[in-house]
Amino acid sequence: MHIRGILGAAGLSAVLAGCGGGSDTPTVYAYPAVGVYSGSMTGLGNAQRLIVLPNFEYWVIYGSEGSASNFTLNGSIYGQDIRPYSGVDYTRGTSYGVSYTGDLNVRALYQSDGLVFGTATSSQNAVYSFDGRPYNPSTSSGVQGLWTLRALDNQLVNVDIGTGGAFSATTQSSCVFTGNLSGAGLNNVYRVSIIDVNRCLSNSNSLAGVALFETSFAFRQQLLVSAIGNGVGVGLYGAR
Repeated sequence: MHIRGILGAAGLSAVLAGCGGGSDTPTVYAYPAVGVYSGSMTGLGNAQRLIVLPNFEYWVIYGSEGSASNFTLNGSIYGQDIRPYSGVDYTRGTSYGVSYTGDLNVRALYQSDGLVFGTATSSQNAVYSFDGRPYNPSTSSGVQGLWTLRALDNQLVNVDIGTGGAFSATTQSSCVFTGNLSGAGLNNVYRVSIIDVNRCLSNSNSLAGVALFETSFAFRQQLLVSAIGNGVGVGLYGAR
């Protein structure tokens, strides 16, 4: 059985938002601890990975997966800081995806027992909810090598990642772009930069974001990439 490794709440620096009324009620914090969370999503798919970076930048990578399947990426929610916006109980985020693109008000609460619960509300008052547990994304080997990924527009992209993190990529229409993966301060989470002068993925020639390398529920190495540039978001995903 595939079991995700549960992380402790080490390094918790969240501001206390409230306390439970009894000994069985976990303490609730205003924003999650730095780390990676895996769980469910409603409204934009059935699954998500929440990544909270050391500078409190956050990404909710959302999509669909089953108990024995790989992750299908539908999009991501990005925000510069997951801590609540001054004077209110939410932070500002933006969704880039096939189902919904636009600004969101994101509220995420972290419990001392390791659970995170959140909602993302659009300007049209559509509410997308998510939850998850912290876990340590791991695989049996490194991210380098050949990948066949799929973009949000459904085109296939062959990606070759070198040992130093630099990569070259070619789409199924023979469009070429390059990029680089670098450490993000979390295990198997990378900062990703994409140089796309040929506009293979979007109308932006430079994008930045994150990549998550993990083992899927189908027991395969899996790579999930979300990046944005000039108000445009792209996604790549696949398993090998």
